[in-house]
Amino acid sequence: MYLDLDKKSIKKIGAVLLVFILLLLTLLRENVFLEINGVLNQTGYNKAYFYLLDPLISNLSIAQLVLLKWILTIGFILLISSLTVLVVKWWFNQTNYTSTTIKIILLLFIVSSVITFILWLLGLFNHYYVVLRKMVGFLSSPLPLFLFFVMYLYLNLVRDND
Repeated sequence: MYLDLDKKSIKKIGAVLLVFILLLLTLLRENVFLEINGVLNQTGYNKAYFYLLDPLISNLSIAQLVLLKWILTIGFILLISSLTVLVVKWWFNQTNYTSTTIKIILLLFIVSSVITFILWLLGLFNHYYVVLRKMVGFLSSPLPLFLFFVMYLYLNLVRDND
């Protein structure tokens, strides 16, 4: 059976597939950090859903695990943010939506990075770790995509009703 899909339909199908990939990456990210935190906290029970990295990370030093968490955090933020931008671009096909998405994500990333660095310099990082973790967790989650998607759908609805 041959489907005759136009370019717009193919991009929308691609956007839906990217959302599923983003959700799977979010699950993977959550699991990886549960594994790393289990090793860092030296708990006998690891809360991870599945154990992908345990043989690789269980022998790492605390400093290496902390470095790994930072590298993975930045990596997941970049990957999930990139997928968010692609979904917005493919679904809405409007340059202003794509550029607004990029600008907001960059602004949030820069603000959280600067706050993290300042708190680290002042020796207050551990006091505000919970807040910083929420900020970073937001950027490496599907929530920005969902918020952008709803916002742009609403803007399209308003524009189409004018």
